[in-house]
Amino acid sequence: MTELVVGLVGVVLVTVGVLMLRRGQARSRASLAVLQGDLAGADIRRIGMAGLVAAEGAPAAPGPGALAITGTHLRFVSGPEHQRMVVPLEQLVSASAEREAVRRGVIRLNRRPLLVVRWRGGAASDRRAVWSVADASAWAGSIAQLIGR
Repeated sequence: MTELVVGLVGVVLVTVGVLMLRRGQARSRASLAVLQGDLAGADIRRIGMAGLVAAEGAPAAPGPGALAITGTHLRFVSGPEHQRMVVPLEQLVSASAEREAVRRGVIRLNRRPLLVVRWRGGAASDRRAVWSVADASAWAGSIAQLIGR
């Protein structure tokens, strides 16, 4: 009897996990469509689905969305209301691909690198955002090339 209960709990957990993954992917696709619409006719250097893992001083909540780099801005759209985060390239300080990221005060080691972007905020404060993207090294290289670092 115990084995049956454990098996059922396992099936339920896997099902919930799959449903959450599909919901996140659907939100990312919707955010990508919104971002592509926002950037119609812009000089898009790189665009794709992304998950905001952590944000320090950034005006966006962690979660699935879409990220783009243009010749003038870094843009992120997320959430059901399609929140927008826009950072001018001249404010960017650095971009790197890192396996270690701090989330809610805990240092987490990731299997694949995350994109870590740092920039100066309005009051000369440093801000930082961490995204899970396909090929974080390529994203970091594209940003570094655009900001000349």
